[in-house]
Amino acid sequence: MLPKSIIVQMLLLLISVMGVGIYVYRTSTAVYCSVHLFHAEDSPLRFVTPGSGQGPFRGERWDRWVGHDLSRW
Repeated sequence: MLPKSIIVQMLLLLISVMGVGIYVYRTSTAVYCSVHLFHAEDSPLRFVTPGSGQGPFRGERWDRWVGHDLSRW
């Protein structure tokens, strides 16, 4: 039989791991479930990227595509 202190430590560890797992799951799967205003004007004939800092990733990689018409793609 295990001592009570080890059982308590194991339970605390389990609760901590579950808490971290729930936090990671909720923050990594958070999705905006509505239509952004900048998407409302897009159509198959004209698809323009949203402004600086509003894309799927931040920084220079996104900013170089701001204002480009991507409908040819």
